[in-house]
Amino acid sequence: MKFKIKKGESRIQHFTLVPESPVDGKAVPWTFTPVGNKPDAEVGVENLKIEFSKKSSKGQKQTERLVLIFQIPAAKAKDLYSWRFFGDGLLYCEGGEDYLDRISTEITDNAKSLVLTIKCLSDEVEKFNFSFLAMRRTVATGECHIFSSADPDGEVGRH
Repeated sequence: MKFKIKKGESRIQHFTLVPESPVDGKAVPWTFTPVGNKPDAEVGVENLKIEFSKKSSKGQKQTERLVLIFQIPAAKAKDLYSWRFFGDGLLYCEGGEDYLDRISTEITDNAKSLVLTIKCLSDEVEKFNFSFLAMRRTVATGECHIFSSADPDGEVGRH
């Protein structure tokens, strides 16, 4: 998915995120679907490309943001499990961290929402790899397990 942040502007995008249990012991991609406004282009759910304007002034760079809000749907009566974000909601892959501190995370809504605030103060392009991190609770027993998604990747920069 691609997001273009225009000079001096900010943007908010909501998603529904559906966590999945591993299959054959391996993490699988979790489905996230845009709610309301669509991203600028579909590049694939596994890839987030965030572009800020190269024409932004130093002052504009300080205020430009992309806010991505991922919400896990509430469990229904027939569901075997309920899900919540765990920890910071993200787990960076070794060697694929956010070294320039462009992404901050916040868990809200009783751990059902993950808010990512993305900024870009320099002209450098940074690539990162991460997994979503959530806890699955078995409704009948209360037993909890922590799972991560397959690793989506992303890029933040000025273009």
